[in-house]
Amino acid sequence: MLKKIARIMGYSLQKLRRSEDEGDVLYSALKLTHPALALDCGANKGAFSQDLRNAGYTGPIWCFEPNRSCIQILNDMAKQDSSLRVFPLGTGSAEQKLELQVAGSDGNMGSLLPQTALMAERFRSAHVREKYEVSVRRLDEILDSEGIGRSESIFLKMDTQGFDCETFKGLGDRVNQVVAVKTELSVRQIYEGAPPHWEMLDLLRQHDFEPMLFSTISRDFNGRMIEYDALFVKTGGG
Repeated sequence: MLKKIARIMGYSLQKLRRSEDEGDVLYSALKLTHPALALDCGANKGAFSQDLRNAGYTGPIWCFEPNRSCIQILNDMAKQDSSLRVFPLGTGSAEQKLELQVAGSDGNMGSLLPQTALMAERFRSAHVREKYEVSVRRLDEILDSEGIGRSESIFLKMDTQGFDCETFKGLGDRVNQVVAVKTELSVRQIYEGAPPHWEMLDLLRQHDFEPMLFSTISRDFNGRMIEYDALFVKTGGG
């Protein structure tokens, strides 16, 4: 009866284990891993933090974002969500100052790496609007300074426009606390120096993560994949 009503209303009901819907799979990953803390690296305007809330996650979320165009939006979100914190900085494998290149029609695209020709060719909004220096820190140092215990389980989301590998390496031995990872992977480079997706996949495999979902982000004009999102959970969870 529920399925019939759902069809009339334009929806389809199916078992979560069969669903390819990103929200459903995220819900399953959370139920499987039970993270105590979510780290949203490259938080942008907070879309993933909202995805976590919609999937039923009620724990603390730390948003890391160096782009000035997005920080105020995140701060406004934090006023409505007492478990959300905003860190106005980038994440990487070393504490340093780097230049952020800001692009996008509303300045919401930011990368610590220069763009390749493919970026300008494929994305009309890729024109760099401004550049400025931002702080970059290691996640393990931040977790230490904030007093996060070594037993706390972590969900790590990375969308840092070519800097995901550096962010992951910045966990140090804290990587052992990570129970789930969502990352953006590049098949074709749109940022100079960004590692190929094989490098990130191998890094995750070495740390005993297995994939739950792959979803295409963008393709070139010939249909070749440029980027895709991937969700991983620690092997043996649940």
